[in-house]
Amino acid sequence: STTILLDMTQLDMSVSQMDTIRDKVSFILTECNTMLQQQMEVEVCVVLESPGGSAADYALAAQQIMRLRNHPNITVTVVVDKVAASGGYMIACTSSPGRLFAAPFAVLGSIGVVGQTVNVQKTLEGLGVQPLVFRGGRHKAPVGLVGEITEEGLSTVQSMIDMTHRAFKRHVAESRPIIRNNIDEIATGETWLGYDALEKGLIDRIVTSDEYISERMAQG
Repeated sequence: STTILLDMTQLDMSVSQMDTIRDKVSFILTECNTMLQQQMEVEVCVVLESPGGSAADYALAAQQIMRLRNHPNITVTVVVDKVAASGGYMIACTSSPGRLFAAPFAVLGSIGVVGQTVNVQKTLEGLGVQPLVFRGGRHKAPVGLVGEITEEGLSTVQSMIDMTHRAFKRHVAESRPIIRNNIDEIATGETWLGYDALEKGLIDRIVTSDEYISERMAQG
């Protein structure tokens, strides 16, 4: 069998390595077809570390790993040594069934969404400045740096956050059916350390990347 290591330990908030990840996955898929002609079993071991970032960027990165998982002859193992939280867990949960591993003190979970902004409308008005905001579309930029804050605007923003959270939960539940029935209990934005995450069903085994790679080398 062949094990291919995919290093995803330097991810930033916007996954600026997206093009590199996409190219690596495409290369692996191409090479995998050659290996299959030689009747070789293929495992892709993703060593992952990320506290998360942009939901759209991390969702796209997760889909890159899903390209590997969806190949009928590839097993995807994900190993987390330090952290896979929020967007990081969005990627981690795309491992093949039963193949999400983590170190004992790795931080996992944070299945939640947060949005933040600052509004300086009243400050500017206090200085004698009257900002003007023009919108085309009732819900365009409902809360921004300037402009009056309304209950409708706040409600619109919260609805957008809730919609993203529902999509996040759906992604995790579909990727890890083992936690589908208790996804609402888990998807609270909380994080867990390795052993607690194992009990919650967020991971499948406690092991570090070094230990796992050594195991695979010993197996030949």
